[in-house]
This record gives sequence, structure tokens and C-alpha cells, in this order.
Amino acid sequence: MALPINYNLNKYLAVTFQLDSEYINNPSNLATSIPGLHYVGQIGQLREAHMYGIPLAVWDSFAISQLESLRDVTSVQIQEPKMRAKRAGEEL
Repeated sequence: MALPINYNLNKYLAVTFQLDSEYINNPSNLATSIPGLHYVGQIGQLREAHMYGIPLAVWDSFAISQLESLRDVTSVQIQEPKMRAKRAGEEL
């Protein structure tokens, strides 16, 4: 079960693993090996893509290179909240 996303409390990272990664079957194991990281859930239907959160209180001291340097990780992307744009004619 995926945890709710709350950008007021956490920064989020989308982590993509190699298809033969040990983390694909147990993605929460990554969070237990890196302090401050917590597993949020799988991204869509992509078996190799998973979302992790880091509390804002520890974000400044978190080294993203810890994730990027793992041999099973192909990419790490910081996720930003999506802002909905008003369409023309939606003024109140």
C-alpha cells in the first residue's frame, strides 16, 4: 500500500532500478539501508520505478549520491509538486 504524498513534510525521489535489481521485488529494502529514506510506493505500472520520501527536516543533510552510486540504480529524480494551471474563464 502506497503512503500518501505530502510535499509540506517530505521531498520525494523517483528511483529507477535495473531490471535485474534485487530491489524490484523488495523495494522497501532500499529504505532500510539508507537513513532518513522511506518507501512510498511503485510508480504506475513500471516495475522498476519506485517513489521514496525524505523528511524535509533531514533533506539538507541527505546525500542523493548515496542512491546514485548504487549499482542497481539507473536514475534518481527529485519530484516537485504539480501545480494546476487555471484555464481561461475560470476566474471567480
